[in-house]
Amino acid sequence: MGMAVMEKLQTETTKMEDKAMFSGFDYDKMLEEQKQYQAEVKERWGNSDAYKISKERTKKYTKEDWERINKIQMNNLKELCRLYNANVPHDDAGVQAVVEKSHKFIQDTFYPCTLEMFSALGNMYVTDGRFTVYYEKFAPGLAAYYNEAIQHFCKGSSLVDNGCQKD
Repeated sequence: MGMAVMEKLQTETTKMEDKAMFSGFDYDKMLEEQKQYQAEVKERWGNSDAYKISKERTKKYTKEDWERINKIQMNNLKELCRLYNANVPHDDAGVQAVVEKSHKFIQDTFYPCTLEMFSALGNMYVTDGRFTVYYEKFAPGLAAYYNEAIQHFCKGSSLVDNGCQKD
């Protein structure tokens, strides 16, 4: 794809950020998608503690809870897009703060998320086309950027967890 086309796409994406892209949560669509992927999710992670904890936590969530959760996620994604569109490196402290907030959000809202799990989730953003398409609709290249930021976070955090200094 030519540089001019990529720049045009990025400009259009930036203009759309504050409009439709980060709003319009559809609760019914979310429920449909949960049903659509339920068997796959259960097959892949159904025996894990994280799956069981997530099922237990989320079964209590109301429509209003899901709207609040979506708003938090979209605000975090909006900040990530802003940094990405400003060409801030994935290892920048501001980007890492967004990633740390995402990690904490998953832990507080869904399941205990080890660094290994978070790293695997980041990898899914670039290896599973469904995730990649989701992030790419916000900005071309965002899925890879987010994965790189997550991998950096996990590497740095594991050094801190092991008593080493963060790089």
